[in-house]
Amino acid sequence: MDGEFGYDLNGEGIFSGGFKTREDAIAEARVEGEGDSFATGKYEKVDHSINADSIIEQLQEDCYELCGDAADSFLMDLDKKVVDDLNGVLNAALVDWIKKHNLDTVFHVIDVQHHPRKNANA
Repeated sequence: MDGEFGYDLNGEGIFSGGFKTREDAIAEARVEGEGDSFATGKYEKVDHSINADSIIEQLQEDCYELCGDAADSFLMDLDKKVVDDLNGVLNAALVDWIKKHNLDTVFHVIDVQHHPRKNANA
């Protein structure tokens, strides 16, 4: 669906269809539904990512719960390069995992345009 077009007939942001062009989506939407107008938009894959800072913070909290004050300095004052490295490792693993299990099924809609139900040239 990435790069294809869909239409929203009732303005609720729920898009249907997988058309190669916006014109194909418009043509289909004009014969579907009711109302004076509809919208079309382009599907784009959601880029999933993991934030290393959030993971580090969670690890610090978990360690503090287990070890108390002895964990005060755990993963503190990490060099930016170290955190960036963790970001890269985690996000590469996430992308591989999503692909391996065919979980890349979420899209959002961009470039939304509104159209009259009836063709002005009709």
